[in-house]
Amino acid sequence: MKKWILLVPTFIFLGLSVCYSQEGKQWKKFDKDIFFSDFSVELLGRNFKQGNFLGDAYQVNLGYRINFDFGVSGYPGLGFYVSGNRADVLENQFLGGFFNEARFREGGLFVFYDLALGDRWMVRPELGFGNFRVIHGFSPSRFILNYSHFFGKANVQYRLAEISEDFILSATIGAEYGLYNGRSIVINDQDRNYIRRSTGYQISSGLLLRIY
Repeated sequence: MKKWILLVPTFIFLGLSVCYSQEGKQWKKFDKDIFFSDFSVELLGRNFKQGNFLGDAYQVNLGYRINFDFGVSGYPGLGFYVSGNRADVLENQFLGGFFNEARFREGGLFVFYDLALGDRWMVRPELGFGNFRVIHGFSPSRFILNYSHFFGKANVQYRLAEISEDFILSATIGAEYGLYNGRSIVINDQDRNYIRRSTGYQISSGLLLRIY
């Protein structure tokens, strides 16, 4: 089930690229020294490596990721993101059976660099940092675990439509690998590494609007 969750964004990207591309169009070139901003909404598949708390305790459902970034073409840019998933809580010894589901919430920033491949394709490597929260229950009895999230990501963008001279719509797909560290979580020495440390990977796909 976890592996199928990661494949859904891939199928969406392929479908958008095939169905909505404008064949034979003369596209605006990726010129340097032009200011731009991007806004994208993506479907997010998230998973964790098993053998640690995040990987063993949750079955993660499909979620969302929203990105906003800006920069000058030919130079590194800066972006911000928020994301969220719901997850089913699996049987484990640490949550005591008090919760059936959890909510994953994350926000952070990233730096990126765009590499143009022809007139329609673009590859974007990213490095980023976020605050990842696992929220159980609701106020006033919420139980929250906080993790720092360091990640590297590779995005591929495919231009679908030039809405106007200043607006271009693209399909985007990205694969991410990240490290999670819950240093603020108080736990006994024996279980500390199991609870606090994790590695995870994500696949996201959606639409990106670029504004020049």
